[in-house]
Amino acid sequence: MDMTVSKTRNLIAIGTALTLGASIAAATPALAQSGWFTGDRDQITRQMNEVAARYDLQPVAYIEADDDEFEAYTQDAQGNRAKIELDRYGNVDEVEIKFERRANFVGNYASESEVRRSIEDAGYEFVALVDRKKRHYEIMARGANDEMAELHVDFGGAISKVKYEPAKFGSERGWAPEGPRERAERQGEPAAGFARGN
Repeated sequence: MDMTVSKTRNLIAIGTALTLGASIAAATPALAQSGWFTGDRDQITRQMNEVAARYDLQPVAYIEADDDEFEAYTQDAQGNRAKIELDRYGNVDEVEIKFERRANFVGNYASESEVRRSIEDAGYEFVALVDRKKRHYEIMARGANDEMAELHVDFGGAISKVKYEPAKFGSERGWAPEGPRERAERQGEPAAGFARGN
């Protein structure tokens, strides 16, 4: 009886191995057709450069590959450093542009209208003030290709960083522009302005 049980187990193990092998062989072409990066550096580079062109960035030269993402660094036309992240399927996770580092802001705070004007002068449409941090405002704005972007704007009105995250800010996720002001108004409290003390 023990011999029959061990033969049965061996047959089950062999059958399972053959089934798994067939499944992997069948899945590999399906993954390649679905756009999953299978190690083709040219395909990854093409995808990165398409994203770079969409955001008016220079072509990428080097791509870092991780288990679940691809990352490349490039520059915009003004020489500001930019980072592009794609997930392993080629979808844009994040495009971040950091502007030249400025000294900490010292001086008069820009008014809300001055901040809006500086954002519009840079080619963005103001959507909402999301938060006020220690050194900057976080502002949602509509930017390149009509996509939502998170802007970091110092208290003088200068943009220090732009971050596009299509999966997070895209309209399909239903992003609602509620920042501290909108939250305060909804709760019936007086809304604090852009500048300190208002």
